[in-house]
Amino acid sequence: VALDFIWGIVLIPLVILGMISTYLFGGFLNTVSKPAPSVPLAEALSALTVIEDDYAIRGPSMGLRQRLASWFQWSEPQRRLDFELESLNVPQRKREEIRKRGMDAAEDIASVVEYFIAGNGIIDDSGSAKFADRIASDEAS
Repeated sequence: VALDFIWGIVLIPLVILGMISTYLFGGFLNTVSKPAPSVPLAEALSALTVIEDDYAIRGPSMGLRQRLASWFQWSEPQRRLDFELESLNVPQRKREEIRKRGMDAAEDIASVVEYFIAGNGIIDDSGSAKFADRIASDEAS
């Protein structure tokens, strides 16, 4: 009985640790096995410029955050940056500097987007970028 108790104490943390390790390794494999993003960074940035121009013309009523959220999901700037850096013929130190600046820019865009996938599950967009757009449009009126 004592031996069963000891094995229970030892196996429970091992099972939990194994489950966590499997979850993390699965996420790693999912990220590594994805194909290269289909949108070149230059095309993604051109689309971002078009969104900026539309905002300058139409103002807050255009749904800026929703369009930025869609653009961010479509363009995958963080993943695209890594793939395009591989093809550059620059020293490693310069490559790391470029990567850091690119990731900082992508994080800045992500913080502006406030990217949420869904609201609370009902027909309620309070958890999405549409809600922020509606508030901005109301405040501009």
